[in-house]
Amino acid sequence: MLLFWSVAVFADSSESEQDAWTLAAEKFVVKQQAFSELTLDSEAQMIPEIILEQISQSFSREIPDEEILRRKQNKLLVDRLSLFLQLSKEVKSRDALVVSEQKEKRLKKKIAVAEKKIEQIKTKIDENLEESRRLDEESEEKASLEKKDDEKKVERGAIYKKDSLFCASSEAKEQGYESFAFSKVAESEGVQGLICGTISPFGDYVSVRATLRVFPSGAVAGSVTEVGSLSDCVQIAKNLARSLMPLLSNSMPIHVFFDVEPQEAKKNISITLDDVVFPEFQNEFLLDAGIHTFCVSADGFDTETFSYNFKDESNFSVKVNMNETKNGNIEVYLKKSMAGTVFANGVFAGDIDDFQRTASVKINGKNIIGQFCVRVPDEDGEEKTLSSYFFIPAKKVFDGDFVSFRASPVDTDVLIDKSRRRMYTSYTLMVLSLPAAFYSYGKFDSARQSYNLGYSDDAEYVRKWQNYTWGFFGLSALFCVNFTIQLSRYLHDASKVLPVTAKKAKSVENIKKISETADENESKDGDSE
Repeated sequence: MLLFWSVAVFADSSESEQDAWTLAAEKFVVKQQAFSELTLDSEAQMIPEIILEQISQSFSREIPDEEILRRKQNKLLVDRLSLFLQLSKEVKSRDALVVSEQKEKRLKKKIAVAEKKIEQIKTKIDENLEESRRLDEESEEKASLEKKDDEKKVERGAIYKKDSLFCASSEAKEQGYESFAFSKVAESEGVQGLICGTISPFGDYVSVRATLRVFPSGAVAGSVTEVGSLSDCVQIAKNLARSLMPLLSNSMPIHVFFDVEPQEAKKNISITLDDVVFPEFQNEFLLDAGIHTFCVSADGFDTETFSYNFKDESNFSVKVNMNETKNGNIEVYLKKSMAGTVFANGVFAGDIDDFQRTASVKINGKNIIGQFCVRVPDEDGEEKTLSSYFFIPAKKVFDGDFVSFRASPVDTDVLIDKSRRRMYTSYTLMVLSLPAAFYSYGKFDSARQSYNLGYSDDAEYVRKWQNYTWGFFGLSALFCVNFTIQLSRYLHDASKVLPVTAKKAKSVENIKKISETADENESKDGDSE
């Protein structure tokens, strides 16, 4: 049992409810060395793809004030550029009126309208510039006062177009990552973070440098470097992804206080944290925010493995309750003797027949799902497998116990398909019989009312449609009963795929005697030979 509780809480703001912060990666650049014939084109494509796969699980990141300021300033800049283009268009349109409009009165009127639009655009540009100056002043004031917010602004992370790398135009690349043109391309693709990198080969080894850039400015958030063998680029990418996580989360480290119960499990314990093995017990870990996997193993106890997304809080307490390993064997037999093969949790347990009545199944303190298989010939003379499933609850069996179950091997696919077809056919017949029943009832009701009101004196006609009504409604009722029966049979047949619960045997003397007799017969046959 795993328990998590927080010691210190860190609050989210409304920023976390915004659209996800999208991370992308582009194909790495290979720095070709002199006299080297290595192209490394596939590695340059594969390494960033693996990095994104390793980071594909949900992550969150804290937004620094500088990045928030850059986002706001970039939005204001985009608005100013749009306003400037509008201003240029309106000025050109106003100047063109002098040539296109001949009448002076109408010219003055149109120029006045154009001047009004131009002034409105100028006012918006001035307001935009004033807002930009105000943001700069607020940023400088915060920096001078060294003010720190108690609440961290957090946003959810996402991966750009899974299984696809980001590729900017050659014009944007020529102007550089920090250019407005590149930021515009990234913004159009919805990319706020970009992993770019270089690969430098040295003989059979490579040095890979990955850099995280944050947009809209294209500023470098950090870089990490990894050196490894060319034959193990997958491990290089995994190490780079692990090193990039602190830059992505952009948050303070997480303190995890670790404990294990019972205390005896701590004596010979091994803790694996994200593929890093700690051969001795350690009660405190310092981690980066994000998803981490623990694997705890100890002699005499079952191994416990779990993952958790450590985020939004600065301290965690983790307690692992280890369960003692319960190893042993139980004997499984059939209530009705039948020849076949027994599997337990997908592992072969033994063959059963009239002489060998039991199969030995290993237990380890966990529930067991078993399968009993029988090989029988089909209609074409070929053999097919029929199965029957059983369930052994861990809490009710112990080493040396005998358990039994009633096996009913059937071809469940064929059985369910036949039952489904019968059910659909009966439903169709029931539905098709209703129009005739309602039609005959309508004719009967119309004839009866006409006869009662004196419009008709043909009593035989009324009696005829009354008989038709009873007959058709009786037929519909019969089809309805048949549909109910077929539906019940279908549900009963479909439930045969569910395992039956094996029960602990109260007396196993007969089973033991049969097994001993089988052993004696085998030994006699061996002596005679």
